[in-house]
Amino acid sequence: MDIVFIFIILGVVAALVLIFGLIGFIYVKRRYKTATSNEALIITGPNLGDPEKDNRIFQDDNGRSMKIIRGGGNV
Repeated sequence: MDIVFIFIILGVVAALVLIFGLIGFIYVKRRYKTATSNEALIITGPNLGDPEKDNRIFQDDNGRSMKIIRGGGNV
């Protein structure tokens, strides 16, 4: 009887891991955007990172930030 209980617990844990893994995969797949060879993704906003450390981030005179991504990346 104890071995059956252990298999039930392992089955539930495996099902939960599978469900959360599938949800994580779908989330990452929806957030990852790609650009074709003659395109670039342009992302704007205040929290893009440090322009001194990342050469893909540009700031204008008013402090607005823009990040240019070639190929693909998370949005």
